[in-house]
Amino acid sequence: RLGGDRAATRSELTKLAIHAGPGAEIDVDQARAVVGETAEIEADDAAMATALGDVPGLARALDRLDAEGASAVNVLRAAQRLFTRLHLCACHVAEGAEPGAAMAKLRPPVFWKQQDAYKRALRRLDHRALARALALLLSAERSAKSGLGRAGTLAAQRALYAIAGAQAARSRTAGLPR
Repeated sequence: RLGGDRAATRSELTKLAIHAGPGAEIDVDQARAVVGETAEIEADDAAMATALGDVPGLARALDRLDAEGASAVNVLRAAQRLFTRLHLCACHVAEGAEPGAAMAKLRPPVFWKQQDAYKRALRRLDHRALARALALLLSAERSAKSGLGRAGTLAAQRALYAIAGAQAARSRTAGLPR
């Protein structure tokens, strides 16, 4: 999550080190609060909220992204990355693998703090639902690229809310916990 700009990365790491102080330890949440450029993190949060059917969490993440002026295409691509990885896992699960074993095959590996969320998403989504979601995300990306200004953002939000809403409804009817 450090980004491609080495100077900006050094600057953010220096800021984090000053915030922590000599010999101190800092956890992931503290680092997220101190380090700038949270748009990528927020886009990942929006993607996971979508996969889990967490409509309120998606709304919060999209509000923060909108306030930061994040690109609709970047938000959709974050969702596409997550849903592609989940689809790969779901295909392995459909072939009989346990979710943990399916996740272990991913490269790069799933960050340890996201493993529970991945497993919850895999319990809710099969490979067919993930393929449909990916098609919707791709269509929304085309709309976002051809839309002017706010129209692109609205196309992205419509797609994410449609997927999250379907997940929430599926979870309620199946009696799955959030």
